[in-house]
Amino acid sequence: MPINPFQQELAQWLMGLGNWGNELWFALGSIATGALALLAFLPLLRLPPAASKTLQTLLSDRLFVTLLMLMLIVLRLPNFIELEQNPDESSLLLSARTLLHSPFFWMSAEMQAIGPISTFAVALPGLFGFPVDYTSLKFVTVAIWCVTFGLMFAGFRRLYGGSLARILILPLAIVPATATYWDYLAYNGEHMAFLLLALAFYVQVRLFGDTDNSGRLPAFLLGVILAMVPFAKIQAAPIALVWGVFACWSALKEHPNRLTHHLLGVAAFAAFMTVYLLVGGALYDFWQSYVLNNLLYASVGWNATQQDVTFLQNLLRAPQYFFAPPDSRGLLLLGLVVILASVPAAIWSDKFRRAIRARELILGGLLCVAAIYAIVLPKNNWTHYLVLFFIPLAMVIGALVKTAMDAASTTKFKLELPLLGRISNGLVIGTAVVLVAVASAEYNLLQRNMSVHKPERSYAEGQEIPPVTDAVLRHAGPHAAVAIWGVRFADICRAGVRLGTREAQNERALYTSRQRQYYEDRWIGDVLARKPELVVDTATGGPDGEFDQFRLANFPGVMEKLLERYELVEDVDGFHFYAPRSAGQGEQLES
Repeated sequence: MPINPFQQELAQWLMGLGNWGNELWFALGSIATGALALLAFLPLLRLPPAASKTLQTLLSDRLFVTLLMLMLIVLRLPNFIELEQNPDESSLLLSARTLLHSPFFWMSAEMQAIGPISTFAVALPGLFGFPVDYTSLKFVTVAIWCVTFGLMFAGFRRLYGGSLARILILPLAIVPATATYWDYLAYNGEHMAFLLLALAFYVQVRLFGDTDNSGRLPAFLLGVILAMVPFAKIQAAPIALVWGVFACWSALKEHPNRLTHHLLGVAAFAAFMTVYLLVGGALYDFWQSYVLNNLLYASVGWNATQQDVTFLQNLLRAPQYFFAPPDSRGLLLLGLVVILASVPAAIWSDKFRRAIRARELILGGLLCVAAIYAIVLPKNNWTHYLVLFFIPLAMVIGALVKTAMDAASTTKFKLELPLLGRISNGLVIGTAVVLVAVASAEYNLLQRNMSVHKPERSYAEGQEIPPVTDAVLRHAGPHAAVAIWGVRFADICRAGVRLGTREAQNERALYTSRQRQYYEDRWIGDVLARKPELVVDTATGGPDGEFDQFRLANFPGVMEKLLERYELVEDVDGFHFYAPRSAGQGEQLES
Protein backbone atom coordinates (compact mmCIF):
# COMPACT_ATOMS: atom_id res chain seq x y z
CA MET A 1 0.00 0.00 0.00
CA PRO A 2 1.75 3.23 -1.11
CA ILE A 3 1.92 6.30 1.07
CA ASN A 4 -1.11 8.56 0.83
CA PRO A 5 -0.55 10.82 -2.24
CA PHE A 6 -1.34 13.98 -0.28
CA GLN A 7 1.19 13.06 2.38
CA GLN A 8 3.75 12.14 -0.27
CA GLU A 9 3.44 15.44 -2.16
CA LEU A 10 3.42 17.50 1.02
CA ALA A 11 6.52 15.71 2.29
CA GLN A 12 8.39 16.27 -0.96
CA TRP A 13 7.52 19.97 -0.94
CA LEU A 14 8.36 20.57 2.72
CA MET A 15 11.58 18.60 2.66
CA GLY A 16 12.58 20.39 -0.53
CA LEU A 17 12.54 23.67 1.38
CA GLY A 18 15.52 22.58 3.45
CA ASN A 19 16.89 25.06 5.99
CA TRP A 20 14.87 27.86 4.42
CA GLY A 21 11.77 25.97 5.52
CA ASN A 22 12.93 26.14 9.13
CA GLU A 23 13.12 29.92 8.90
CA LEU A 24 9.76 30.08 7.12
CA TRP A 25 7.95 28.13 9.81
CA PHE A 26 9.66 30.09 12.55
CA ALA A 27 8.37 33.26 10.89
CA LEU A 28 4.88 31.81 10.43
CA GLY A 29 4.71 30.84 14.09
CA SER A 30 5.93 34.23 15.25
CA ILE A 31 3.64 36.20 12.93
CA ALA A 32 0.59 34.08 13.76
CA THR A 33 1.13 34.34 17.50
CA GLY A 34 1.83 38.07 17.31
CA ALA A 35 -1.25 38.74 15.18
CA LEU A 36 -3.48 36.75 17.50
CA ALA A 37 -2.01 38.52 20.52
CA LEU A 38 -2.75 41.89 18.90
CA LEU A 39 -6.32 40.87 18.10
CA ALA A 40 -6.70 39.58 21.66
CA PHE A 41 -5.61 42.83 23.27
CA LEU A 42 -7.35 45.21 20.87
CA PRO A 43 -10.84 44.87 22.44
CA LEU A 44 -9.41 45.84 25.84
CA LEU A 45 -8.75 49.38 24.58
CA ARG A 46 -11.62 51.78 25.22
CA LEU A 47 -12.21 52.63 21.60
CA PRO A 48 -14.80 55.22 20.49
CA PRO A 49 -18.25 53.84 19.61
CA ALA A 50 -17.99 55.10 16.02
CA ALA A 51 -15.02 52.91 15.14
CA SER A 52 -14.33 52.20 11.47
CA LYS A 53 -15.70 49.08 9.80
CA THR A 54 -12.16 47.76 9.45
CA LEU A 55 -11.61 48.07 13.17
CA GLN A 56 -14.97 46.47 13.89
CA THR A 57 -13.99 43.54 11.69
CA LEU A 58 -10.70 43.17 13.55
CA LEU A 59 -12.65 43.13 16.80
CA SER A 60 -14.99 40.35 15.66
CA ASP A 61 -14.77 37.03 17.46
CA ARG A 62 -15.39 35.20 14.20
CA LEU A 63 -12.19 36.57 12.66
CA PHE A 64 -10.20 35.76 15.78
CA VAL A 65 -11.42 32.15 15.94
CA THR A 66 -10.88 31.68 12.19
CA LEU A 67 -7.28 32.87 12.46
CA LEU A 68 -6.76 30.69 15.52
CA MET A 69 -7.89 27.59 13.60
CA LEU A 70 -5.79 28.61 10.61
CA MET A 71 -2.74 28.92 12.85
CA LEU A 72 -3.30 25.42 14.21
CA ILE A 73 -3.66 23.92 10.74
CA VAL A 74 -0.71 25.71 9.11
CA LEU A 75 1.72 25.19 11.97
CA ARG A 76 0.82 21.50 12.13
CA LEU A 77 1.44 20.89 8.40
CA PRO A 78 5.05 19.68 8.87
CA ASN A 79 3.69 17.02 11.19
CA PHE A 80 1.81 15.49 8.23
CA ILE A 81 5.02 14.16 6.69
CA GLU A 82 5.45 11.62 9.49
CA LEU A 83 4.05 8.13 9.55
CA GLU A 84 4.03 6.46 12.96
CA GLN A 85 4.88 8.83 15.81
CA ASN A 86 3.89 6.51 18.62
CA PRO A 87 3.04 2.76 18.60
CA ASP A 88 -0.42 3.71 19.86
CA GLU A 89 -1.11 5.35 16.49
CA SER A 90 -0.51 2.13 14.55
CA SER A 91 -2.59 0.21 17.10
CA LEU A 92 -5.44 2.68 16.71
CA LEU A 93 -5.33 2.51 12.92
CA LEU A 94 -5.41 -1.29 12.91
CA SER A 95 -8.23 -1.32 15.46
CA ALA A 96 -10.21 1.36 13.59
CA ARG A 97 -10.04 -0.61 10.33
CA THR A 98 -11.25 -3.67 12.21
CA LEU A 99 -14.18 -1.77 13.71
CA LEU A 100 -15.30 -0.77 10.22
CA HIS A 101 -15.85 -4.50 9.57
CA SER A 102 -17.28 -5.34 13.00
CA PRO A 103 -18.30 -2.40 15.23
CA PHE A 104 -18.25 -4.25 18.55
CA PHE A 105 -15.39 -2.93 20.63
CA TRP A 106 -13.72 -5.41 23.03
CA MET A 107 -14.82 -8.25 20.76
CA SER A 108 -13.49 -7.25 17.34
CA ALA A 109 -10.76 -4.91 18.63
CA GLU A 110 -9.61 -3.18 21.78
CA MET A 111 -6.98 -0.69 22.82
CA GLN A 112 -6.04 -1.39 26.46
CA ALA A 113 -6.53 1.92 28.36
CA ILE A 114 -7.90 3.68 25.24
CA GLY A 115 -11.64 3.31 24.87
CA PRO A 116 -14.04 2.91 21.94
CA ILE A 117 -14.81 6.63 21.55
CA SER A 118 -11.17 7.46 20.80
CA THR A 119 -10.88 4.50 18.43
CA PHE A 120 -14.12 5.17 16.54
CA ALA A 121 -12.90 8.75 15.98
CA VAL A 122 -9.96 7.31 14.03
CA ALA A 123 -12.38 5.22 11.95
CA LEU A 124 -14.54 8.22 10.94
CA PRO A 125 -12.72 8.93 7.62
CA GLY A 126 -13.42 5.34 6.59
CA LEU A 127 -17.16 5.92 6.90
CA PHE A 128 -16.87 8.58 4.19
CA GLY A 129 -14.82 6.44 1.84
CA PHE A 130 -11.37 7.76 2.76
CA PRO A 131 -8.48 5.45 3.65
CA VAL A 132 -7.80 5.02 7.35
CA ASP A 133 -4.08 5.70 7.45
CA TYR A 134 -1.48 7.95 9.02
CA THR A 135 -2.62 10.90 6.91
CA SER A 136 -6.27 10.64 7.91
CA LEU A 137 -5.13 10.27 11.51
CA LYS A 138 -3.30 13.60 11.29
CA PHE A 139 -6.47 15.25 9.95
CA VAL A 140 -8.52 13.77 12.80
CA THR A 141 -5.98 15.04 15.33
CA VAL A 142 -6.00 18.61 13.99
CA ALA A 143 -9.81 18.58 13.75
CA ILE A 144 -10.06 17.56 17.41
CA TRP A 145 -7.75 20.38 18.47
CA CYS A 146 -9.76 22.91 16.43
CA VAL A 147 -13.14 21.81 17.80
CA THR A 148 -11.77 21.70 21.34
CA PHE A 149 -10.43 25.24 21.25
CA GLY A 150 -13.59 26.48 19.56
CA LEU A 151 -15.61 25.07 22.47
CA MET A 152 -13.24 26.49 25.07
CA PHE A 153 -13.38 29.93 23.45
CA ALA A 154 -17.18 29.81 23.31
CA GLY A 155 -17.28 28.82 26.99
CA PHE A 156 -14.88 31.55 28.07
CA ARG A 157 -16.78 34.13 26.01
CA ARG A 158 -20.10 33.18 27.56
CA LEU A 159 -18.59 33.21 31.04
CA TYR A 160 -16.23 36.19 30.95
CA GLY A 161 -16.92 38.04 27.69
CA GLY A 162 -15.15 38.01 24.34
CA SER A 163 -12.25 40.26 25.35
CA LEU A 164 -10.98 38.02 28.13
CA ALA A 165 -11.85 34.86 26.19
CA ARG A 166 -9.31 35.82 23.53
CA ILE A 167 -6.56 36.19 26.09
CA LEU A 168 -7.40 32.97 27.92
CA ILE A 169 -7.54 30.79 24.80
CA LEU A 170 -4.14 31.88 23.47
CA PRO A 171 -1.79 30.03 25.86
CA LEU A 172 -3.98 26.93 25.64
CA ALA A 173 -3.96 26.91 21.82
CA ILE A 174 -0.26 27.73 21.49
CA VAL A 175 0.70 24.41 23.12
CA PRO A 176 -0.49 22.08 20.30
CA ALA A 177 0.13 24.65 17.58
CA THR A 178 3.84 24.91 18.34
CA ALA A 179 4.47 21.54 20.02
CA THR A 180 7.52 19.65 18.83
CA TYR A 181 7.68 16.71 21.25
CA TRP A 182 6.61 13.49 19.54
CA ASP A 183 4.41 12.29 22.41
CA TYR A 184 2.33 15.48 22.21
CA LEU A 185 2.05 15.33 18.43
CA ALA A 186 0.94 11.70 18.25
CA TYR A 187 -2.76 10.89 18.47
CA ASN A 188 -3.64 9.07 21.67
CA GLY A 189 -6.58 8.43 23.97
CA GLU A 190 -6.24 11.81 25.65
CA HIS A 191 -7.36 13.70 22.53
CA MET A 192 -11.02 12.66 22.60
CA ALA A 193 -11.12 12.92 26.40
CA PHE A 194 -9.76 16.46 25.94
CA LEU A 195 -12.53 17.28 23.46
CA LEU A 196 -15.25 15.83 25.71
CA LEU A 197 -13.98 17.83 28.69
CA ALA A 198 -14.10 20.99 26.55
CA LEU A 199 -17.66 20.15 25.52
CA ALA A 200 -18.56 19.55 29.17
CA PHE A 201 -17.05 22.94 30.04
CA TYR A 202 -19.21 24.69 27.44
CA VAL A 203 -22.37 22.94 28.67
CA GLN A 204 -21.47 23.66 32.30
CA VAL A 205 -21.02 27.34 31.48
CA ARG A 206 -24.50 27.41 29.97
CA LEU A 207 -25.83 26.01 33.23
CA PHE A 208 -23.92 28.67 35.17
CA GLY A 209 -25.60 31.33 33.05
CA ASP A 210 -29.17 30.09 33.59
CA THR A 211 -30.40 31.82 36.72
CA ASP A 212 -33.96 30.54 36.45
CA ASN A 213 -35.14 26.96 36.75
CA SER A 214 -34.44 26.11 33.11
CA GLY A 215 -31.46 24.24 31.75
CA ARG A 216 -32.95 20.75 31.73
CA LEU A 217 -31.50 19.81 28.36
CA PRO A 218 -27.97 21.10 29.17
CA ALA A 219 -28.17 19.27 32.52
CA PHE A 220 -29.08 16.04 30.72
CA LEU A 221 -26.34 16.56 28.12
CA LEU A 222 -23.73 17.21 30.81
CA GLY A 223 -24.58 13.86 32.37
CA VAL A 224 -24.23 12.11 29.01
CA ILE A 225 -20.91 13.81 28.19
CA LEU A 226 -19.32 13.07 31.56
CA ALA A 227 -20.44 9.44 31.30
CA MET A 228 -18.72 9.24 27.90
CA VAL A 229 -15.33 10.48 29.15
CA PRO A 230 -14.13 7.13 30.65
CA PHE A 231 -14.96 5.43 27.36
CA ALA A 232 -12.54 7.73 25.56
CA LYS A 233 -9.71 7.09 28.03
CA ILE A 234 -10.36 5.22 31.27
CA GLN A 235 -7.59 7.21 32.93
CA ALA A 236 -9.81 10.31 32.68
CA ALA A 237 -12.55 8.67 34.78
CA PRO A 238 -11.54 10.44 38.05
CA ILE A 239 -11.92 13.83 36.33
CA ALA A 240 -15.38 12.94 35.04
CA LEU A 241 -16.39 11.55 38.43
CA VAL A 242 -15.33 14.68 40.34
CA TRP A 243 -17.05 16.89 37.75
CA GLY A 244 -20.21 14.84 38.04
CA VAL A 245 -20.24 15.09 41.84
CA PHE A 246 -19.76 18.86 41.60
CA ALA A 247 -22.57 19.17 39.04
CA CYS A 248 -24.93 17.17 41.25
CA TRP A 249 -23.98 19.17 44.36
CA SER A 250 -24.43 22.45 42.48
CA ALA A 251 -27.80 21.33 41.13
CA LEU A 252 -29.00 20.17 44.54
CA LYS A 253 -28.01 23.50 46.05
CA GLU A 254 -29.39 25.85 43.39
CA HIS A 255 -31.72 24.00 40.98
CA PRO A 256 -32.87 20.63 42.41
CA ASN A 257 -34.69 19.63 39.23
CA ARG A 258 -31.39 19.59 37.34
CA LEU A 259 -30.08 16.80 39.56
CA THR A 260 -32.62 14.41 38.08
CA HIS A 261 -31.60 15.38 34.56
CA HIS A 262 -27.89 14.96 35.35
CA LEU A 263 -28.57 11.45 36.63
CA LEU A 264 -30.85 10.67 33.69
CA GLY A 265 -28.06 11.65 31.30
CA VAL A 266 -25.60 9.32 33.02
CA ALA A 267 -28.19 6.54 33.13
CA ALA A 268 -29.03 6.98 29.44
CA PHE A 269 -25.44 6.52 28.30
CA ALA A 270 -24.90 3.68 30.79
CA ALA A 271 -27.97 1.92 29.39
CA PHE A 272 -26.73 2.43 25.83
CA MET A 273 -23.32 0.95 26.69
CA THR A 274 -24.91 -1.99 28.51
CA VAL A 275 -27.05 -2.85 25.50
CA TYR A 276 -24.02 -2.37 23.21
CA LEU A 277 -21.92 -4.75 25.32
CA LEU A 278 -24.69 -7.35 25.59
CA VAL A 279 -25.46 -7.32 21.87
CA GLY A 280 -21.76 -7.60 21.03
CA GLY A 281 -21.17 -10.27 23.67
CA ALA A 282 -18.37 -8.17 25.13
CA LEU A 283 -19.55 -7.64 28.71
CA TYR A 284 -17.05 -10.10 30.20
CA ASP A 285 -14.14 -8.78 28.14
CA PHE A 286 -15.06 -5.20 28.99
CA TRP A 287 -14.95 -5.97 32.70
CA GLN A 288 -11.90 -8.21 32.58
CA SER A 289 -9.83 -6.16 30.17
CA TYR A 290 -10.93 -2.53 30.40
CA VAL A 291 -11.71 -2.38 34.12
CA LEU A 292 -9.73 -5.02 36.01
CA ASN A 293 -6.63 -4.96 33.82
CA ASN A 294 -6.39 -1.17 33.89
CA LEU A 295 -6.79 -1.14 37.67
CA LEU A 296 -3.86 -3.55 37.77
CA TYR A 297 -1.97 -1.38 35.29
CA ALA A 298 -2.51 1.66 37.50
CA SER A 299 -1.09 -0.15 40.51
CA VAL A 300 2.04 -1.73 38.97
CA GLY A 301 2.81 0.47 35.94
CA TRP A 302 3.97 -0.57 32.49
CA ASN A 303 5.44 -4.10 32.51
CA ALA A 304 5.14 -4.04 36.32
CA THR A 305 8.21 -1.79 36.42
CA GLN A 306 6.60 0.63 38.87
CA GLN A 307 5.03 -1.79 41.32
CA ASP A 308 7.46 -0.80 44.11
CA VAL A 309 6.80 2.93 43.63
CA THR A 310 4.07 4.35 45.85
CA PHE A 311 1.60 7.01 44.77
CA LEU A 312 3.13 9.46 47.24
CA GLN A 313 6.63 8.85 45.87
CA ASN A 314 5.44 9.50 42.33
CA LEU A 315 3.49 12.56 43.47
CA LEU A 316 6.73 14.02 44.82
CA ARG A 317 8.22 13.58 41.35
CA ALA A 318 5.28 15.39 39.74
CA PRO A 319 6.87 18.88 39.49
CA GLN A 320 9.80 17.54 37.49
CA TYR A 321 7.49 15.34 35.41
CA PHE A 322 4.96 18.09 34.66
CA PHE A 323 7.54 20.72 33.71
CA ALA A 324 9.81 18.42 31.67
CA PRO A 325 8.22 18.96 28.19
CA PRO A 326 9.14 22.47 26.97
CA ASP A 327 6.01 22.62 24.79
CA SER A 328 3.63 22.97 27.75
CA ARG A 329 6.02 24.54 30.23
CA GLY A 330 4.73 28.05 29.50
CA LEU A 331 1.10 27.12 30.17
CA LEU A 332 1.97 25.34 33.42
CA LEU A 333 4.27 28.16 34.54
CA LEU A 334 1.54 30.68 33.83
CA GLY A 335 -0.91 28.69 35.92
CA LEU A 336 1.58 28.46 38.76
CA VAL A 337 2.30 32.22 38.69
CA VAL A 338 -1.40 33.16 38.60
CA ILE A 339 -2.24 30.78 41.45
CA LEU A 340 0.69 31.87 43.63
CA ALA A 341 -0.09 35.55 43.02
CA SER A 342 -3.74 35.02 43.92
CA VAL A 343 -3.08 33.43 47.31
CA PRO A 344 -1.67 36.56 49.03
CA ALA A 345 -4.20 38.71 47.18
CA ALA A 346 -7.03 36.63 48.60
CA ILE A 347 -5.52 36.80 52.09
CA TRP A 348 -4.92 40.55 52.23
CA SER A 349 -7.56 42.00 49.91
CA ASP A 350 -11.23 41.98 50.84
CA LYS A 351 -12.09 43.24 47.35
CA PHE A 352 -10.19 40.36 45.75
CA ARG A 353 -11.99 37.82 47.93
CA ARG A 354 -15.36 39.35 47.12
CA ALA A 355 -14.52 39.29 43.41
CA ILE A 356 -13.51 35.61 43.33
CA ARG A 357 -15.51 33.66 40.76
CA ALA A 358 -16.42 31.02 43.31
CA ARG A 359 -18.19 28.37 41.21
CA GLU A 360 -15.70 28.38 38.37
CA LEU A 361 -12.72 28.42 40.73
CA ILE A 362 -14.02 25.60 42.91
CA LEU A 363 -14.81 23.43 39.89
CA GLY A 364 -11.48 24.15 38.20
CA GLY A 365 -9.56 23.53 41.42
CA LEU A 366 -11.29 20.21 42.06
CA LEU A 367 -10.68 19.10 38.48
CA CYS A 368 -6.99 20.04 38.75
CA VAL A 369 -6.65 17.82 41.81
CA ALA A 370 -8.51 14.99 40.05
CA ALA A 371 -6.36 15.38 36.93
CA ILE A 372 -3.13 15.28 38.95
CA TYR A 373 -4.37 12.11 40.65
CA ALA A 374 -5.29 10.50 37.31
CA ILE A 375 -1.97 11.45 35.72
CA VAL A 376 0.29 10.44 38.60
CA LEU A 377 -1.52 7.22 39.59
CA PRO A 378 -0.18 4.90 36.82
CA LYS A 379 3.40 5.94 37.71
CA ASN A 380 4.57 5.57 34.10
CA ASN A 381 4.76 9.36 33.66
CA TRP A 382 4.17 9.31 29.91
CA THR A 383 4.16 12.84 28.52
CA HIS A 384 0.81 12.56 26.74
CA TYR A 385 -0.96 12.05 30.08
CA LEU A 386 -0.39 15.76 30.76
CA VAL A 387 -2.99 16.70 28.12
CA LEU A 388 -5.65 15.78 30.70
CA PHE A 389 -4.43 18.63 32.92
CA PHE A 390 -4.74 21.44 30.38
CA ILE A 391 -8.48 22.18 30.55
CA PRO A 392 -8.79 22.10 34.37
CA LEU A 393 -5.76 24.40 34.59
CA ALA A 394 -7.23 26.77 31.98
CA MET A 395 -10.45 26.93 34.00
CA VAL A 396 -8.53 27.93 37.15
CA ILE A 397 -6.48 30.53 35.25
CA GLY A 398 -9.66 32.00 33.75
CA ALA A 399 -11.42 32.30 37.11
CA LEU A 400 -8.41 33.92 38.81
CA VAL A 401 -7.63 36.32 35.95
CA LYS A 402 -11.26 37.46 35.85
CA THR A 403 -11.16 37.93 39.61
CA ALA A 404 -8.03 40.07 39.32
CA MET A 405 -9.66 42.20 36.62
CA ASP A 406 -12.83 42.70 38.67
CA ALA A 407 -10.84 43.61 41.77
CA ALA A 408 -8.57 45.97 39.83
CA SER A 409 -11.52 47.82 38.35
CA THR A 410 -12.77 48.80 41.82
CA THR A 411 -9.55 49.54 43.69
CA LYS A 412 -7.89 52.94 44.01
CA PHE A 413 -4.55 51.37 43.09
CA LYS A 414 -5.46 50.77 39.44
CA LEU A 415 -3.08 52.21 36.86
CA GLU A 416 -3.70 55.86 35.94
CA LEU A 417 -1.05 56.57 33.28
CA PRO A 418 -2.48 58.26 30.14
CA LEU A 419 -2.18 55.14 27.96
CA LEU A 420 -2.49 52.41 30.54
CA GLY A 421 -5.38 54.15 32.23
CA ARG A 422 -7.60 52.96 29.39
CA ILE A 423 -6.52 49.40 29.78
CA SER A 424 -7.62 47.12 32.59
CA ASN A 425 -4.99 45.67 34.86
CA GLY A 426 -6.07 42.42 33.29
CA LEU A 427 -4.11 43.45 30.19
CA VAL A 428 -0.91 43.12 32.19
CA ILE A 429 -1.89 39.61 33.15
CA GLY A 430 -2.94 38.91 29.56
CA THR A 431 0.43 40.10 28.29
CA ALA A 432 2.14 37.74 30.70
CA VAL A 433 -0.06 34.93 29.38
CA VAL A 434 1.20 35.32 25.84
CA LEU A 435 4.80 36.22 26.64
CA VAL A 436 5.31 33.23 28.91
CA ALA A 437 3.66 30.89 26.42
CA VAL A 438 5.60 32.22 23.43
CA ALA A 439 8.89 32.20 25.34
CA SER A 440 8.52 28.48 26.04
CA ALA A 441 7.36 27.49 22.55
CA GLU A 442 9.68 25.87 20.01
CA TYR A 443 8.84 27.00 16.48
CA ASN A 444 11.52 25.03 14.64
CA LEU A 445 8.95 22.52 13.43
CA LEU A 446 10.57 21.54 10.16
CA GLN A 447 13.93 20.88 11.75
CA ARG A 448 12.26 18.67 14.31
CA ASN A 449 10.19 16.76 11.78
CA MET A 450 12.98 16.27 9.26
CA SER A 451 16.08 15.83 11.37
CA VAL A 452 15.08 14.06 14.56
CA HIS A 453 14.90 10.41 13.58
CA LYS A 454 13.83 7.89 16.18
CA PRO A 455 14.14 4.18 15.34
CA GLU A 456 10.41 3.52 15.61
CA ARG A 457 9.38 6.49 13.47
CA SER A 458 9.41 6.83 9.70
CA TYR A 459 8.80 9.57 7.16
CA ALA A 460 6.93 9.89 3.88
CA GLU A 461 10.13 10.40 1.89
CA GLY A 462 9.49 8.13 -1.08
CA GLN A 463 7.28 5.48 -2.63
CA GLU A 464 9.52 2.62 -1.56
CA ILE A 465 7.64 -0.10 0.29
CA PRO A 466 9.49 -1.51 3.34
CA PRO A 467 10.34 -5.24 3.15
CA VAL A 468 7.93 -6.11 5.97
CA THR A 469 5.08 -4.22 4.29
CA ASP A 470 5.87 -5.94 1.00
CA ALA A 471 5.81 -9.36 2.68
CA VAL A 472 2.41 -8.64 4.23
CA LEU A 473 1.01 -7.61 0.84
CA ARG A 474 2.43 -10.71 -0.85
CA HIS A 475 1.12 -13.18 1.71
CA ALA A 476 -2.19 -11.54 2.65
CA GLY A 477 -2.89 -8.41 0.61
CA PRO A 478 -4.46 -5.10 1.68
CA HIS A 479 -7.61 -5.20 3.82
CA ALA A 480 -6.75 -8.72 5.03
CA ALA A 481 -6.93 -9.80 8.66
CA VAL A 482 -3.47 -10.18 10.21
CA ALA A 483 -2.69 -11.43 13.71
CA ILE A 484 0.29 -9.68 15.28
CA TRP A 485 2.43 -10.98 18.13
CA GLY A 486 4.59 -8.28 19.68
CA VAL A 487 4.68 -4.51 19.70
CA ARG A 488 6.50 -3.55 16.48
CA PHE A 489 3.95 -3.24 13.73
CA ALA A 490 4.22 0.13 11.98
CA ASP A 491 5.26 -1.48 8.68
CA ILE A 492 2.43 -4.00 9.01
CA CYS A 493 -0.03 -1.14 9.52
CA ARG A 494 1.25 0.51 6.33
CA ALA A 495 -0.07 -2.46 4.35
CA GLY A 496 -3.64 -1.33 5.05
CA VAL A 497 -4.60 -4.51 6.90
CA ARG A 498 -6.90 -4.98 9.87
CA LEU A 499 -6.57 -7.07 13.01
CA GLY A 500 -6.90 -10.83 13.16
CA THR A 501 -7.07 -10.74 16.97
CA ARG A 502 -8.57 -8.30 19.40
CA GLU A 503 -5.31 -6.53 20.18
CA ALA A 504 -2.55 -5.18 18.01
CA GLN A 505 -0.24 -4.11 20.78
CA ASN A 506 -0.57 -7.28 22.83
CA GLU A 507 2.11 -6.38 25.35
CA ARG A 508 -0.12 -7.65 28.16
CA ALA A 509 0.46 -11.19 26.89
CA LEU A 510 4.20 -10.59 26.91
CA TYR A 511 5.11 -8.61 29.98
CA THR A 512 4.85 -9.46 33.65
CA SER A 513 1.26 -9.37 34.82
CA ARG A 514 -1.13 -11.39 36.96
CA GLN A 515 -3.39 -11.54 33.90
CA ARG A 516 -0.69 -12.63 31.46
CA GLN A 517 -2.16 -16.11 31.01
CA TYR A 518 -5.58 -14.66 30.24
CA TYR A 519 -4.18 -12.62 27.36
CA GLU A 520 -2.05 -15.47 26.03
CA ASP A 521 -5.10 -17.72 25.91
CA ARG A 522 -7.26 -15.02 24.35
CA TRP A 523 -4.72 -14.21 21.63
CA ILE A 524 -4.28 -17.79 20.44
CA GLY A 525 -8.02 -18.38 20.87
CA ASP A 526 -8.73 -15.47 18.52
CA VAL A 527 -6.21 -16.81 15.98
CA LEU A 528 -7.77 -20.27 15.94
CA ALA A 529 -11.36 -18.98 15.86
CA ARG A 530 -10.99 -16.13 13.37
CA LYS A 531 -8.44 -17.78 11.07
CA PRO A 532 -6.57 -14.65 9.91
CA GLU A 533 -4.81 -14.80 6.54
CA LEU A 534 -1.45 -14.18 8.19
CA VAL A 535 0.25 -14.31 11.60
CA VAL A 536 3.36 -12.18 12.16
CA ASP A 537 5.74 -12.55 15.09
CA THR A 538 7.29 -9.09 15.50
CA ALA A 539 9.02 -9.81 18.82
CA THR A 540 12.59 -9.11 17.80
CA GLY A 541 15.11 -6.33 18.18
CA GLY A 542 14.36 -3.38 20.42
CA PRO A 543 16.89 -1.68 22.72
CA ASP A 544 19.70 -4.20 23.30
CA GLY A 545 17.53 -6.93 21.77
CA GLU A 546 15.07 -6.87 24.68
CA PHE A 547 12.17 -8.07 22.51
CA ASP A 548 13.94 -11.30 21.52
CA GLN A 549 12.96 -12.92 24.80
CA PHE A 550 9.30 -12.59 23.77
CA ARG A 551 9.55 -14.65 20.58
CA LEU A 552 6.60 -16.94 20.00
CA ALA A 553 9.04 -19.83 20.31
CA ASN A 554 9.52 -18.87 23.97
CA PHE A 555 5.80 -19.42 24.60
CA PRO A 556 5.53 -23.17 23.92
CA GLY A 557 1.84 -23.43 24.81
CA VAL A 558 0.92 -20.71 22.31
CA MET A 559 3.38 -21.92 19.67
CA GLU A 560 2.14 -25.51 19.76
CA LYS A 561 -1.44 -24.47 19.09
CA LEU A 562 -0.38 -22.05 16.36
CA LEU A 563 1.61 -24.70 14.46
CA GLU A 564 -1.44 -26.94 14.33
CA ARG A 565 -2.98 -24.51 11.82
CA TYR A 566 -0.12 -22.32 10.57
CA GLU A 567 3.42 -22.75 9.30
CA LEU A 568 6.43 -20.48 8.96
CA VAL A 569 6.69 -19.23 5.38
CA GLU A 570 9.16 -16.36 5.53
CA ASP A 571 11.57 -14.46 7.76
CA VAL A 572 11.89 -10.75 6.90
CA ASP A 573 14.14 -8.51 8.98
CA GLY A 574 13.66 -10.84 11.93
CA PHE A 575 9.85 -10.86 11.60
CA HIS A 576 8.44 -14.40 11.28
CA PHE A 577 5.50 -14.80 8.90
CA TYR A 578 3.08 -17.69 9.44
CA ALA A 579 0.46 -18.62 6.84
CA PRO A 580 -2.32 -21.25 7.01
CA ARG A 581 -0.86 -24.71 6.52
CA SER A 582 -0.79 -26.18 3.06
CA ALA A 583 0.91 -29.40 2.01
CA GLY A 584 4.63 -29.05 1.34
CA GLN A 585 4.86 -25.33 2.05
CA GLY A 586 7.19 -23.96 4.67
CA GLU A 587 8.65 -27.30 5.84
CA GLN A 588 12.21 -26.24 5.16
CA LEU A 589 11.87 -22.95 7.05
CA GLU A 590 10.11 -24.72 9.92
CA SER A 591 13.02 -27.08 10.36
